Amino acid sequence: SYLPLSLCFLIFFIGMKLLLL
Repeated sequence: SYLPLSLCFLIFFIGMKLLLL
């Protein structure tokens, strides 16, 4: 399972969106 990787990607995406906002 690649749960950690998926979570990291999700956090990165959210962080980018927050930065854009």
